[in-house]
Amino acid sequence: MTIDWRKGNREDICYGVLVDPVNLDKEFERVDIGEFSISSNYYTDERVSGQISPPPSFRPVGNRLLRIYMESTAQNGERAKTELGTFFMRRTQTTLSKGAKVRDIELHSTIWKYVNDWCLADYLWPAGTDALAALMSQRNKTIGTIDDIRGVKPVRLREPVAWQSGTNALKIANWFADYLGAEALNVDTHGRIFITPYILPDKRPVVWTFEDGVNCMYVDEYIVDSNEDDIPNYVAINLRNGDYCYKAKRLLPASSPYSVEQRGRLVTAHYEYSELPLAVGDWAICTRAGKIYQSKDTASAVVHETWVGGGSRCTKPQEGEWLWVSWQQGQYYYGWAKAKDFVSIDAADKRADAIFSKILSLAISIEIQHHYAPIKIGDAVRFKRGNTDIVGIVHAMEMEGTSGLVTNTVLDVLGGALGDVYP
Repeated sequence: MTIDWRKGNREDICYGVLVDPVNLDKEFERVDIGEFSISSNYYTDERVSGQISPPPSFRPVGNRLLRIYMESTAQNGERAKTELGTFFMRRTQTTLSKGAKVRDIELHSTIWKYVNDWCLADYLWPAGTDALAALMSQRNKTIGTIDDIRGVKPVRLREPVAWQSGTNALKIANWFADYLGAEALNVDTHGRIFITPYILPDKRPVVWTFEDGVNCMYVDEYIVDSNEDDIPNYVAINLRNGDYCYKAKRLLPASSPYSVEQRGRLVTAHYEYSELPLAVGDWAICTRAGKIYQSKDTASAVVHETWVGGGSRCTKPQEGEWLWVSWQQGQYYYGWAKAKDFVSIDAADKRADAIFSKILSLAISIEIQHHYAPIKIGDAVRFKRGNTDIVGIVHAMEMEGTSGLVTNTVLDVLGGALGDVYP
């Protein structure tokens, strides 16, 4: 059965279950976890962490994971069993008082295994390697798997990519995810690690609404936080390769109170990239003087000579280090060229849009306190109270293991740098 989470007066019971660290579906005995808290943050490496303060009866659990459940019963008899998270446990300081042991235990998401893993050798992926396959190969170097790729499509590496020994495993995995146009590694409540395609905040569907008289499950007071005086009004993406630099620029419109025209000052966010993917249909730029060949062989006939800054288009998927391109100079020339000689205008523009959208959504945030709601970090949520009616992205959540699971949630307001969110 399910429960209408908008209604109060339900009974919630929270407890833990021990879980096999390799087979996440294998559960063992139920345990009393005492007081607990769970923290989620969209912009941290682990995404989810927490703490429990178990009773003295909590025995050593070896290397098993802890899964926290909430069983809820509503007044009308509706029932629900909800997973709240699955964690590694890190035992910390123990206090002995009158013969009793008091010990807090840190909780870490299953991404923790990537945080604590480092390359023991140098790794090289040649041009043409499927970046998705390279990312998934991390499962062979770190115990466990990336369990779900949720719509992420393969993309070929334009140039060779190398990582030296001693590089953090999470850094490598997130680099490949970024190259694929996906979000950084994330984790669900079952402990499964996944990646999803990055969606601009203003394109995400609203999954929940907090509203007076309807979903009124939050306290009267809420906090508005702003760094609007510090947000950039200009974003510059420099895509450098060889002798050429393509600039993708985003500027707040003059109508914005934070624009250059109204502020009287330029606040710039600057980003440099040398490696962004190419895709069929991309408008690409030749970044080095090169050649278009009849076949994938530099000894084959030269169809056309290219130059720094010239325009071309990818018309077939990349094959190894080669790219099939069209080149317009009075007429069209078609043939094979070295993928490393090209960068993608489209990829740079998409990156500029993503960074610009993220910066604007961080300009203004509101913090609300509410009872449990089926939302998670990264979700788009609507908040309506008085004259305030905004949509925000869930940036962070702090859940306390009390009746009703009282949660402090921070929403980054969409369009916060362009509009008024105050009551």
